[in-house]
Amino acid sequence: MSQEDYVFHRNQHWKELFPDLQLDGVWGRVQRLARCHNLLSSQAMRPFGLRNAEADVLAALLFSGEPYELTPKQITAQCYRTPGAITGILDALAARGLITRHPNEKNRRSYIVALTEQGVQLAKESFFAQIDTEKKLLNMLAAGEKKALAALLKKVLIDLEGKKLI
Repeated sequence: MSQEDYVFHRNQHWKELFPDLQLDGVWGRVQRLARCHNLLSSQAMRPFGLRNAEADVLAALLFSGEPYELTPKQITAQCYRTPGAITGILDALAARGLITRHPNEKNRRSYIVALTEQGVQLAKESFFAQIDTEKKLLNMLAAGEKKALAALLKKVLIDLEGKKLI
């Protein structure tokens, strides 16, 4: 017995309205998955007192490796947010004592953002909570299915990145 999702039913309705319309449902499903991921990520970050955007910044700094330092421009590029949004996030993280900011000796027009000890600890804890959440989102897939899905999404992203669309 076949199970159908919301996107299937939505697309069926569109086809009733526009019989010649061809919809494959990929983007509708990607959008719904992204919304679900965002909701579950928000729930996973709540115990840490973090918003998703703050957790993303902490993860970017953690990913940079010791001494866990980046410029705001580097953080902006890694977190897919605007410079203004990053400034607000950095202000909030600094107020909590999770990051420090100091002058950039290589570029006087910029500064360096660094994780504090408390920031490193929270970044690690929240990162692993995020990974657990993401694993649960795909737990119905076999290992080969996950690998195939990752490969297909990678193919699409490589094309989009090559076209400088993202």
